Amino acid sequence: MPWGKPFKMKRLLILFSILFILEAPSLLFAQETEKPKAEITLSNDNVWEGHLSGRKSDDGVMFQVKGRDRMIAIGKQDISKIRFKIDFDMNELDEMLETGKYLSVLKSLHTFVSEGLRYTDIEHNLTEPARRYLLSIAWTKNYKTGAALCEKIERKNWLPEMAGTVRMVKVLCQMGLDDIKAAEESLQNVSRETLEETDLPIYLYTVIQYNEKKGDWAKVQQVAGELVATQLGSSIWMPMGLYYSGLAYEKNESLKTAHQVMKEVGMVFPESPWAAKAKAWVNLHPHDETELDLNTDDLKEKETDEDNNAPENQV
Repeated sequence: MPWGKPFKMKRLLILFSILFILEAPSLLFAQETEKPKAEITLSNDNVWEGHLSGRKSDDGVMFQVKGRDRMIAIGKQDISKIRFKIDFDMNELDEMLETGKYLSVLKSLHTFVSEGLRYTDIEHNLTEPARRYLLSIAWTKNYKTGAALCEKIERKNWLPEMAGTVRMVKVLCQMGLDDIKAAEESLQNVSRETLEETDLPIYLYTVIQYNEKKGDWAKVQQVAGELVATQLGSSIWMPMGLYYSGLAYEKNESLKTAHQVMKEVGMVFPESPWAAKAKAWVNLHPHDETELDLNTDDLKEKETDEDNNAPENQV
């Protein structure tokens, strides 16, 4: 068989795979989701497994018992007896985020979070999964879906303990939709002092993105440094901060330093998607290691030292 045909077929398969990956997130949000799995502890300490199947008018819920045809009504006073069942491992989710598998995070969390948001008055650990879910929506560029979901969460006052993350993801999605004015208004309404510690990295990342769009590279460098300093050891946030520090050094004409930072990203975090970005940057910006950085402030300082040491200035 000629080499050309298998090669073309391979190209087509690759193209199809790329198109599927691009479309997959939107298809994920369009599909009908399963009901969140849950269990309820009865007064005799028996535990029934099943899933939540809607709300009642008195803010109670309908509970579909596993293996039975009928549903039972759980009153508002008994909601505390319900617990969500988790079918995922948070450590595995973080590993996915570290390696850029954002779509896998969405698939793992979609049912639990999208349906679970209807039951935020039930005591359960929705907060951290929801935080990762929202970030993955932004990082898979589902900006329209993300902005609408964050608006809804804010409007209904769901998950107030992660209000900072919700607002920041909304800003990221607004910037992704090129609605810079709305993004500015959303960002201005955030007080850093009121943020939870877990909201800080996404806040700093969002401020970096915002200032990159504005072209304020001095601010990018400052905030990227803060992101690195406050998230030491985090394989999710540190490579991001280092990457943007490298970009800022480039914009400030410190190419040698930019190269050192970008290479550091690849060496320390080889599995991170930011390592691939850093490697691509290095390949696009060849640099002679013996070359001096053209940092104008350094040059002025050197010129001043040379002038002071000139023979005519010596006594």
